[in-house]
Amino acid sequence: FTQVGAYPLHLAAKRGHLAVMDALVAANAGVDVADQNGRTALMIAAASGQGEAVKWLANKQACLDSASHYGYTALHHAAQLPRAAMVEHLLCAGATPNLVDREGQT
Repeated sequence: FTQVGAYPLHLAAKRGHLAVMDALVAANAGVDVADQNGRTALMIAAASGQGEAVKWLANKQACLDSASHYGYTALHHAAQLPRAAMVEHLLCAGATPNLVDREGQT
């Protein structure tokens, strides 16, 4: 956990640094650890438009339907950008398409 409230895996996911992500997970970094806002590395990668990091995390069995404290999932973030390929990948990997955020939005 860093001073900015993010874990090293979150920072690597935000920037799409797959080799760093691989090294961190090999050293037992948890792919589903959440920051102070409930965001996981998968959500951060999706919100940052890092499609390859999203694929990598999905392949590492990251929870696709985890939601932040605001109720946003990785799929919500991908759809907001919009990143059609990322949305498609998350759906094909098993993300639930009709989860709602805390405002009742899908």
